[in-house]
Amino acid sequence: GSFEDIRPCIVCCRCLDDSFTGRKGLSCSVNPAVGREGEIFPLTKIKKVMVIGAGPAGLQASLAARERGHNVSLVERGNSIGGQLNLASLPPYKSDVAKLIKFYKRQLEKSDIKVSLDIEATPDMIAKANIESVIVATGSYPLIPDLPGVKNEGVLSALDIISGKKETGDSIIIVGGGMIGCETAEMLAGKGKKVIVLEMLDRIASDVGPSNRWVLLMRLKKAGVRLESRARVIEIMEREVRVQRDRGVEVFVGDTIVIAVGMRPENNLAGKLRGLVSDVNVIGDAGSPRRIKEAVEEGYLTGMRL
Repeated sequence: GSFEDIRPCIVCCRCLDDSFTGRKGLSCSVNPAVGREGEIFPLTKIKKVMVIGAGPAGLQASLAARERGHNVSLVERGNSIGGQLNLASLPPYKSDVAKLIKFYKRQLEKSDIKVSLDIEATPDMIAKANIESVIVATGSYPLIPDLPGVKNEGVLSALDIISGKKETGDSIIIVGGGMIGCETAEMLAGKGKKVIVLEMLDRIASDVGPSNRWVLLMRLKKAGVRLESRARVIEIMEREVRVQRDRGVEVFVGDTIVIAVGMRPENNLAGKLRGLVSDVNVIGDAGSPRRIKEAVEEGYLTGMRL
């Protein structure tokens, strides 16, 4: 009868993708114990642990460390848990991701982990708390390329669009055709916008797994999104984007320019803690921006190995 303890499937199909690409054994984005049920993590001593950041990596690390018997506190500078899971659940066909946030919220409520929201963790605060192990899971922020015109007024980040913080014109050029760029394009096309996606690589959505990539591309084409690969942006102007192609320079015109070229680790705090705390661990996007599976897995393994 403990249905709240069942981890929800978020239909990411990572289990299938890993098997297609040759990974040995079964895996799951939301259940990091799958495939490693027989692993033993010997506990040496109970520690005072602080986790910084309540995204998927930090949430899973907190629960794993507490399961081991450590005294755990979780600090989040925002006013809610979930981190970028909150944004990941907003694009079309991604609402199941929100179920994972609800799962973690229930698990925290059932635990005695001390959760502090709206608090910015500082080295001084951590030192005064006599913390023995710190897990830095502070996430990532949008990568802004060094391009002429990238700071123009009409240039927005994809996360601004997904979150609803910023509005666009009727025609949009998205610089970056990975998962985030394509999901942003689908959101905008669903609102009747005219969208062009520019990707410098040979393949659009190259970071999307094979189980989902084909259907994502099919939906984008059906929605009228124009997909342009091998298009390296060299300059952004007021309503234009100049692109270097094999055949020469090409110009694309749009009301709004959206940048979706990836994420950058947010890990400044980790460097400040070196030498201040004996054990500092950097996990999830704070180490290297990737997908939900890697964040959850690193959180689990870090918490269990403390």
